Amino acid sequence: MFATFITVALFAAASVQNVLADYTLATPSLTQCQDAAITWEGAKGPVNIIAVPASDACNGNILADLGDHDGNSYTWKVDVPAGTKLVLTSLDTEDVEAWSGEITVQPSDDDSCVRAEFKTASSASSSASSTASSSEAAGTLVVTPTKAASSSSSTGSTGSTGNSNGPVGGVANDPYTSSNGALRQTTTPVLILGAIGAVLAASL
Repeated sequence: MFATFITVALFAAASVQNVLADYTLATPSLTQCQDAAITWEGAKGPVNIIAVPASDACNGNILADLGDHDGNSYTWKVDVPAGTKLVLTSLDTEDVEAWSGEITVQPSDDDSCVRAEFKTASSASSSASSTASSSEAAGTLVVTPTKAASSSSSTGSTGSTGNSNGPVGGVANDPYTSSNGALRQTTTPVLILGAIGAVLAASL
C-alpha cells in the first residue's frame, strides 16, 4: 500500500509539473511607445495579462493591465516610460499563473503614448530634485574680507606696537623720565647740598 501511495504521489507531482511546464509566458523586448508581441502557450481559455514592478511583483501594484485575451498572443503598445523594470504575469481560467522574466523598457524618441500618471510622477520628481538643488545653493554662504576689516586690522596692529606717549600716568608720560631724566639727576644733588648748608648755617 505504501508503494502504491508513493506511485500516486509521484504521478500527481509529474502531472502538476507538466501542467505548469505547458503554460508559459515569453519574455519579450519592450521599447517605449513601440508595439511588443506578448506570447504564451498552454493556457486554458482566455488569459489576463498585467505588468507589475520587478522589484516587488507581489505587492499588488499594477503598472499596466493588458486585459483578457484569447489565443496565444497579444500586441501591446508599451505605455510605460523607458527605464521601468517590470515583469509580465498572466492568469488563465483555471487560475494558473505564468510569469515572464524581468524586462527593462528601452528608450525611444516617442513618448506620446506614455500614460499621464507616469508623466506627472516624473515631473514631480524632477521638480523636487530642482527645488532641493536650489535650496542647497541658496544655503551656501561665501564670506569675502572687506577693506574696512583690513583697515581695522591695520589700526589694531599699530596700537599694539605702542604709543610713544603711553597711557596717562604711565612711565612714558612721566615728565621726570625719558628725555627729562638728566634734569632730575642734576637737580637732586643740588637740593641735598642746599639742605646741608642751611643746617650748618643755623647751627652757627
